[in-house]
Amino acid sequence: MVTNLGVLEFGGADHAPRLLSVHRGVSVEDVTAATSSPLDTSGTARARAPGDDELRLPREVPGPKVPARQGSPS
Repeated sequence: MVTNLGVLEFGGADHAPRLLSVHRGVSVEDVTAATSSPLDTSGTARARAPGDDELRLPREVPGPKVPARQGSPS
């Protein structure tokens, strides 16, 4: 599961959550403080920075146009 703080999986003992990596600028302590259940952080890595090729798509390719809902401000 990808969150705004890091990447977790549920592969720990009895499907307990395990913190796989934290995003840049986020510490393991930030994630554990924001989580209501215990996390296995024994193998937590720091996420690598995206490469130029990975950043090209969101910078150069426009996203799809999504029509506004009726009654919603545009």
